Amino acid sequence: MRYCILISLLSLFLENICNIYLSSFKYFIPLFTILSLIFTYPFLKNEKKYYLLYSFFLGLVYDLFFTNFYVLNSIIFLLCSYFIYHIFKRFDYNVISVILTTIFVIFFYNALCFCILNFFLYTNYSLLEFSVILRYFFVLNLIYSTIMYLFTKVIWNK
Repeated sequence: MRYCILISLLSLFLENICNIYLSSFKYFIPLFTILSLIFTYPFLKNEKKYYLLYSFFLGLVYDLFFTNFYVLNSIIFLLCSYFIYHIFKRFDYNVISVILTTIFVIFFYNALCFCILNFFLYTNYSLLEFSVILRYFFVLNLIYSTIMYLFTKVIWNK
């Protein structure tokens, strides 16, 4: 569990730093905190209940630090962790599955936020604008996922 907390704190810290220093580069939008759910999976894979609770509380922390939509990200994090759990139950945890899961989580998180925010008329993006914005999330997050996979693989093999 301590590795999960370490990975999540590192992700929160790096996401905050990237938001501050990379905000002028529109092609680098981090989603490190939600992606940390992928890297905490190997440590909690035998305890589904704790993994889902952990993701819910991580979503609450994310809401406190980054958004004003309390509980929204908690529910989205919970849904993402549910899908992550079932993806890795069916497929091996390797670099290819991590990259594909990263792409899925980025798309799922953004699509769900897009639908919810448009439903409540908080934003009025079109699907075309959504697809343009979505591509900005992939570059930095795929690099992060690859590095974190290697990092967690080293920790897991200890």
